[in-house]
Amino acid sequence: MKIEMAKHSGFCMGVKNAILKIVDELNTSQEQILVYGPLIHNPQTIEVLRQRGLITINSLNEITNRQIAIRTHGIPVDENRMIRDKASRTINLTCSRVARVQSIIKKYSKSGYYTIIIGDHDHAEVIGLKSYAAAGVTVVSDKNDIDNIPAEKKYIVVSQTTHERREFEQIVEMITAKLREVLIIDTICDSTRLRQDDVTEGIRKGIDTLVVVGGKNSANTTRLAKIGTDNNIKTIHIETEDELKHEYFEGS
Repeated sequence: MKIEMAKHSGFCMGVKNAILKIVDELNTSQEQILVYGPLIHNPQTIEVLRQRGLITINSLNEITNRQIAIRTHGIPVDENRMIRDKASRTINLTCSRVARVQSIIKKYSKSGYYTIIIGDHDHAEVIGLKSYAAAGVTVVSDKNDIDNIPAEKKYIVVSQTTHERREFEQIVEMITAKLREVLIIDTICDSTRLRQDDVTEGIRKGIDTLVVVGGKNSANTTRLAKIGTDNNIKTIHIETEDELKHEYFEGS
């Protein structure tokens, strides 16, 4: 049996930076640090950070005079404003790639562009991005959502940073065929693209089994697994080594 490690495995730049920064904060702060929502979508890493003292909260009811960290996925504008008004200190761990998409939407919304976000409706990143679209927004998760886009003079199309590239390109093609005055800005992050390319290249070379290691609540790793299943490749999505079984690899 031959095992090949993908070239671009491991945490992406945004996650690495967030973990390094929050660990440094935990090591030096004299006060508790709370993060609003899971810092990243990796339960094992979240547990390690919890053991170091990081407290995850899912409500902004009790944040007055507390240190609050903002998750890598970003948060809605009004929640960001509330944290900055009430918290004693804000630690912004929003991924720079996500912050870039927020800035793009904000900029073009001011010029009257209607925003179309290609991504998952209920993903934390997308929920945050929507709040920057002052001139209106529609989230497109699949081709059926295209019919929900209202008639406007001009549009900007962006993507959730972890979206699957092939699906993004297919949806963009359908949108541009239907609407006029559409500005497309590809906001899928490099790390996502490279990981997806690794899987696609492995399939091209003839792999018969794909093992994806990462949070099962992560859009990034879930999409990698989907590329495998969509191409009829035996795909195993795990979070820890304990989930691997010998029978998965019989005959490989």
